[in-house]
Amino acid sequence: MLDAGLLRSGGPGVWELTRAGYDALDAFRAALAASEASEASEATEASEAQSSAPAEPGDVEPDDAEPPTA
Repeated sequence: MLDAGLLRSGGPGVWELTRAGYDALDAFRAALAASEASEASEATEASEAQSSAPAEPGDVEPDDAEPPTA
């Protein structure tokens, strides 16, 4: 990080982010947020696709069953 110009020494045992370091951190956070949003969107789409799939004959839940007709 020193070689890339992202950190500088602020004194003995103290390290500081440079402006380039803060910019890199902001870019990383934005990429992470975009990745998490994409994963959440894919999970939602998969869940919606699964819930809209036609049920198999034996897949009826007891609460979803129609009452017997006389």
